[in-house]
Amino acid sequence: MRPATWVRSSAGRGASQKRSAQSSRPRASAKTKSTWWISSSNTRSISIISGDRENILRIDYLRVGQIVRAHGVHGDVKIIPLTDDPARFRGLKTAYLETTAGAYAPVAVTSARFMPDAVLLHLEGYDTVEQVETLKNLYLCVNRENAVKLRKDTYFIVDLIGCDTFDTNGKAYGKVTDVLETGAHDVYEIERGKLLVPALKKLLREVDIENGRIVFDAQVLEEVGCFAD
Repeated sequence: MRPATWVRSSAGRGASQKRSAQSSRPRASAKTKSTWWISSSNTRSISIISGDRENILRIDYLRVGQIVRAHGVHGDVKIIPLTDDPARFRGLKTAYLETTAGAYAPVAVTSARFMPDAVLLHLEGYDTVEQVETLKNLYLCVNRENAVKLRKDTYFIVDLIGCDTFDTNGKAYGKVTDVLETGAHDVYEIERGKLLVPALKKLLREVDIENGRIVFDAQVLEEVGCFAD
């Protein structure tokens, strides 16, 4: 089965649109297999150990939350959102449970309620605390077709990872290996930290997701880029 990933997005600061949780159409699949893990920075971002960009974009199922426990006595599940748009749960009708075996089991969502730091859902067929406890720690996913649409200047993180980076003078810096959430703005990690680049609109001259290419303004990069010694 194909791996899933966080439903977070990234936008250059200074853009008029807010960030949202969505995706774009995946590119053709590759034969090699990618391995994924949660970034050591403890952010809602992801990194890639092996595999190429086309394989990254094979991902069809996107994690929108993780089930932490039952809530109440009628089978509601408490979910920690893994999306920067928790309101997307309000209209969610069908989701997928990512099983420990790597399969994706469809499940109907019959209700959604919101807490300050969590979402309470009722999943069809899970009506008791005992049934819900079998889902503890599983990820709740959506497929790309049902992801919320991207706004202008907003990019799905999984689509940024693996992009080749250049400056306006044509110098290559390598691939994006992670996107770190710092609070003020996202930071693109290039080649495992050899270069850290804040996602500023004045810096991002071109973001071509389809062709896996990001171009930085060379002068601005010299001012704001953090180069490893």
